[in-house]
Amino acid sequence: MPEEYFDYQEIEEQPEELDSGHMVECPHCKRPIPHDALLCYYCGNKITKASLPKWVVILIAIIVISFLVLLI
Repeated sequence: MPEEYFDYQEIEEQPEELDSGHMVECPHCKRPIPHDALLCYYCGNKITKASLPKWVVILIAIIVISFLVLLI
């Protein structure tokens, strides 16, 4: 086939701009990754999300301890 038959076009891809406002630190390698990433782009480890924020766990602990103190 002659080369003129195909109309090739060189495509220049621009690097994707990552929004630093939506980045979090990988718990394994400490590099910035998107907040909704399931795997770290750098180390490949699975990203697990905490089920409850720390302040909620502390609040629940305070309520449980207060309830136990009232029972005594």
